[in-house]
Amino acid sequence: MKFFNKINILLIVTIILLILIYYFSNKTIERYKNKLVEPLQKFRNENTGIDKTLNELKDDLNTTETDIKNLNEDLKTNKSNIKNLNEEYANKPWYCAHIKATNTSHKGTWDADEAMSYLGKQKWGNSQLITPMEPYGNEKKLGYAPPWFINLPYKKKNMWWWDFKDIKSMTDKCYEVRDQIRPKIPGVDVKLNEQKKIEENIRDKTEKLKEINVKIETVTEQQRVAAAAAERERALAEAKAKADAAEKKQIELYQNQIKDLSIDIKKFVIQADKQKNILKSTQDKVSQQQITGVIKPDITDDMTDINNNNNSIQEILNNFNNSKEETLNNLNKSKKLLIDSQEKIRIIQDSVKKYKTTVEQKILSINAEKERQEKLQKEREQLLNDGQQFKNKLKSLETTKSQLQAEISNLESNALNSQSKIKSINSKTLDTKKKIVK
Repeated sequence: MKFFNKINILLIVTIILLILIYYFSNKTIERYKNKLVEPLQKFRNENTGIDKTLNELKDDLNTTETDIKNLNEDLKTNKSNIKNLNEEYANKPWYCAHIKATNTSHKGTWDADEAMSYLGKQKWGNSQLITPMEPYGNEKKLGYAPPWFINLPYKKKNMWWWDFKDIKSMTDKCYEVRDQIRPKIPGVDVKLNEQKKIEENIRDKTEKLKEINVKIETVTEQQRVAAAAAERERALAEAKAKADAAEKKQIELYQNQIKDLSIDIKKFVIQADKQKNILKSTQDKVSQQQITGVIKPDITDDMTDINNNNNSIQEILNNFNNSKEETLNNLNKSKKLLIDSQEKIRIIQDSVKKYKTTVEQKILSINAEKERQEKLQKEREQLLNDGQQFKNKLKSLETTKSQLQAEISNLESNALNSQSKIKSINSKTLDTKKKIVK
């Protein structure tokens, strides 16, 4: 039953130790974890501006890219519109008004009425006409005029010529300056201006995009450098944390060794007290036995040294710190205290043992002498007793001798009487025999 109680106690103590180890291990891990997080947290706090700037640049980049994308869509739409206008006016004729008198070919127009407005009144010697030009961009044989245009009046302002040759010459004049007087397609200039503005805007946005990318690269590099610095600091902190943990573990090992040494020195104190008690007990025997010639050893100084060593190591235990070097010095000091205490207790034990042995030998000698004296006394008393008994026996023998002598005398006297009686009896017997024979 006692065995099982001991097992239960050991199990409870083990569980408590495991709980304490788990608790303090978590505390230590949390403390070192905080130390490792500090550099990164510091990096985040110090680089909040960089992160903000980078985010703003990225937002600006996205906005600019979206703007460029939209502008490209607008440019594409605008070009498509210009293409559609070109296609729309590709098969439309335009009109040239030529006044022969002034040899003037007016600016081309898509509107026949506008072309006709350039002509004057019909009169002799004033040849004039409007002629439809070939569709925009196409080549046309000179001297051609559609039949339906010949002598076609327009708002009291009529074309006027002499003959087909006159028509051909004026038509040729229009075609000679065709490229200079060609009218613009309506809306194209506006679209072209829009296109130009869009392209300029795209170029500006593209330049801005380049600048943003350069800034992003710069800020990203700053962030990378800062992150690398933070990582180096974190790595240093981690290395330091590991070194601190290793040092702390080493310090704890040193401290545990000091505790073990203090336990050993405490045992020496207890042993010294036991030796003191043995010495006192032995001294009491010396006093009781009145033993002389044995010198009692003085262990006071050695016991004082052991107690002082114990006090010193207890002071070390009560003043533990986190300095590895100082803890190591305290460990070495504790080892010296232990060695000194070992030597002192050895001296005390040897002195007490020698003293005790000497006293015990003295006591044995005294007891042996006492036993010898007692034995001699007993033998003497026995001899005296035996001598007295011998005297008494001798005296008794002398009395017995006297009595025997008296008895012998009586017996001798009685013997003489008996002899006379025997002779008398024998004589009577012979007489009787004789009478019987007869």
